[in-house]
Amino acid sequence: ARVDFKRICHRVGFVDPRVVSSRPMVVGDKKLEAILGNSKFYSITYRLFKLKSLETLCEDYGQVATYHGTLPGHEHNYTLDDHHVFIKNKPMLVCGNSASMVSETFLKKHFTVLVTEILTMAFLIARHRQLQQQRHQPVEGWIVLLIE
Repeated sequence: ARVDFKRICHRVGFVDPRVVSSRPMVVGDKKLEAILGNSKFYSITYRLFKLKSLETLCEDYGQVATYHGTLPGHEHNYTLDDHHVFIKNKPMLVCGNSASMVSETFLKKHFTVLVTEILTMAFLIARHRQLQQQRHQPVEGWIVLLIE
């Protein structure tokens, strides 16, 4: 069911659904439990963003996000999903998708996102060299974009 939900999300433009919380549900009815057998049920809360900049897989481009603690009710931290809890004023490395989620949505005024261009450029150069070594020849056609 979780995979089906993600497929539906992708189909309608939510390419990186994020689990915020998940917990098992208790049926509590002995007769119904006997009918269900080994079936398990979960309550899962997702956070969905429909952004053109999101990719289907997370990639690290050297972004660092800092939460300012300015969301009401979230003065000390903000939970983006089950593996991104931003502590107020503490920089955190994030993937490109997480950076987009906090910098291109209602969250943008509560975060600062920096792209460490040096790390991004170093990654691109290292990847270029790796491809050259694998093919034992120069790799042509690389385009490097620095977005400010």
